[in-house]
Amino acid sequence: MPFINVENSGKGNNKGSCRALVNYLCKENEGKPLQEQEHFFSAEKDQINSLEVSNSIDSNVNKLGKKDSKFFMVTVNFSQKEASHISQDPRKIRAYAREVMDLYAKNFNKGLKSSDLVWFAKIEYSRKFKGSEPEVRSGEFRQGQEKPGLNAHVHIIISRKDKTQRLKLSPMTTHRRSTTGIIKSGFDRKTFKIECEKSFDNAFSYSRYQNEYFLVANTLRNGTRAERTHVRESIHKNQPALTVALSILKGMNSYYPMDEDEREKRRNKKDHDQDQDLHH
Repeated sequence: MPFINVENSGKGNNKGSCRALVNYLCKENEGKPLQEQEHFFSAEKDQINSLEVSNSIDSNVNKLGKKDSKFFMVTVNFSQKEASHISQDPRKIRAYAREVMDLYAKNFNKGLKSSDLVWFAKIEYSRKFKGSEPEVRSGEFRQGQEKPGLNAHVHIIISRKDKTQRLKLSPMTTHRRSTTGIIKSGFDRKTFKIECEKSFDNAFSYSRYQNEYFLVANTLRNGTRAERTHVRESIHKNQPALTVALSILKGMNSYYPMDEDEREKRRNKKDHDQDQDLHH
């Protein structure tokens, strides 16, 4: 799937101005003539300069305190296979990013559309190796060296407040669309990623291998030993591993119960996450 990363900020602190992040995202434009530069875009416009981006985000902060997050960032990373499938076409990438933002808005369960939010996106086509990556540690590549292959990805900066500045929206909350209690809605990051994957496949008639599905990959990475084994066996037998992963997500996998130590680890992590969320 397009790997969707939701975070507080890709660069610097998101409690103040977004200017440092905006300037960082303009790095690929350095030294290029204006007609070759990649501009920011939004729900309505294709060419937006960096000053308009930072001013729009930084002024959309009504009733946010000094310690409140002012903006968030979503990064859409395409696999080599996905990037090749759409030929890294900027028109297709912009259209998909706008669909991602519609799904982002919808995920808050407040009847919102992307045009109700203040957001700006920028496409980048290159990536550089970090010092922590295995290719650098092995000496195959140097830190800062450009990665080979197709590396199209999109960075999206999103204001914490909607356009009316009445709603405070955080994709980092741990609440999951509750209809009871103090908070009546939330943001389910897992659902968001699943819907973004479906949208890409439908929009571009993309057929993915079993291990490309987000739910399958997520289960293989984060599932219990029993869950990981069950999904691997499904892939090995050429059975629908996605169906198994979906049953795990829905809690239908009672026939291979979670190990008690893993259950306790998940319970403690959930409690910690909820405590952290109260301080956002």
